[in-house]
Amino acid sequence: MHHKELPAQMVIIRHGESEMNKLLKKINEDSEFEKFKEKHRQNPYSKKPIKLAKKLVKRFGCRLIDHSTPLTELGVKQAFETGQKLKNIIELPQIIIVSPHTRTLQTLEGIQKGWPELEKVYCWNIVRENALREQEMGQVHLYTSLVLFFALNENEKKLYSADEYSPYFYRFPGGESTADLTTRVDNWYSKVLTKYAGKRILIISHNHTIYTIRA
Repeated sequence: MHHKELPAQMVIIRHGESEMNKLLKKINEDSEFEKFKEKHRQNPYSKKPIKLAKKLVKRFGCRLIDHSTPLTELGVKQAFETGQKLKNIIELPQIIIVSPHTRTLQTLEGIQKGWPELEKVYCWNIVRENALREQEMGQVHLYTSLVLFFALNENEKKLYSADEYSPYFYRFPGGESTADLTTRVDNWYSKVLTKYAGKRILIISHNHTIYTIRA
């Protein structure tokens, strides 16, 4: 789609470290998880990796609700430091658009503390946009790790890896496919380019969503 006039400035920021990010890092550094991955690579259908996967889910299975997952202390610090750096490299935004999830709202709060001049942005120009939420992973969220989910749900793994296009169209149980996310974000993005033509915009969102905007 061709747009005669685009936003004058569009800066996109990912939220700071969240409690989920911290949990994933903990799993990836766990020796038992490394052992599971090695056993799973050798023979994904043997009882040993399945047993290890079940044990790991009991230890690390997510107790967090995705939309209300908060930032860690490090994430709060990262947001504050981001605000301090942004004020020296970009112009003051006229519009701020943020995902409604707790971690992105907390990131905005931290950026505002690091860049006090953001108080000049009128409250009605700070938009909570549902289309900017993270890709919904559904049941996968309960397993924390996608590797563990597929290890314990063989049929889902088969659907996901059926052919080269399957990972894009595969819809996570109770969640979204990458195709769903792309449609959601593209519809929103097209409208934003027109609605805020000539404006300076700051966007705060999530990993997969940002990749989709940039694609």
